[in-house]
Amino acid sequence: NGCTQYNDFAAVSPQLAPSTPLTSIPLLCPADYQPGGAPPVSASAIPVSEAFEVYTPKGGPFKYPTPRALETSEIPAIVRLYAEAAKNAIAAGFDGIEIHGANGYLLDQFWKDSTNKRTDKYGGSDENKARLILEVAEATANAIDADHVGIRLSPYNTFLDASDTVERAIEKNVLLMKELDKRVPGLAYIHMVEPRLAGGNAEVQGPIDHSLDPFRKATSRPLLAAGGFKRAQAVEAIEKGHADAIVFGRYFISNPDLPKRLALDAPLTKYNRDTFYSFGTEGYIDYSFLKDNEQN
Repeated sequence: NGCTQYNDFAAVSPQLAPSTPLTSIPLLCPADYQPGGAPPVSASAIPVSEAFEVYTPKGGPFKYPTPRALETSEIPAIVRLYAEAAKNAIAAGFDGIEIHGANGYLLDQFWKDSTNKRTDKYGGSDENKARLILEVAEATANAIDADHVGIRLSPYNTFLDASDTVERAIEKNVLLMKELDKRVPGLAYIHMVEPRLAGGNAEVQGPIDHSLDPFRKATSRPLLAAGGFKRAQAVEAIEKGHADAIVFGRYFISNPDLPKRLALDAPLTKYNRDTFYSFGTEGYIDYSFLKDNEQN
């Protein structure tokens, strides 16, 4: 089917901390992995707009090629890839995995109205559009136990043109919360992106009158919130019951000791976005830790 998951965990995990927490499982289906130079795969053959670019093993940035729609018969193999990746991660020493169902990745393409125009059992109704996410969640939970599995979703995000209206996002994701409770009881957590991040990491300007609250109310599982949090915002969100935990991404890249800095209310090192997707070590292992005289 031309998709791949990152299998070389064994080459990575020995260099990480002895108790390695989580790894995310995105399924990669770019053109570089397609047999014979075939187009990448998606829910539907809808091109990504010129506003977005992709980095691949050949370099980048490149414009996205128009994908082909996966055949219904190909989808069970996609589900198996997720389960295999989960087992590989646990075998390599990770404590758990997070299914990447957000930000325009393959599962998000099947879930969002703008990118799923299918007429088979994976398209049309909301229940059908949720089918692949639920099958993947069930398969990974069966492979490594549900309490080692989390899932990331971005209800309001429009990255890679994968989008729903606000009304549809709320309606659909409340349904998904209930279905995940029913189909994957004991799921470790649900990780959601705040509405202030609309297109990837771009922050929405102006007032926002919708939130993650409907989803928090609809699920029995711990809810993790992400999206441009600073320390004060994170503390306030937890104190007000907005989420069970707050997730940091960009600031964790530039602050390898981020938990300590947050605990001490120490200054955070600014990240350099230009190195986020580079192929060398710059921007990955060259950010500094707090010095002893900065910890008091």
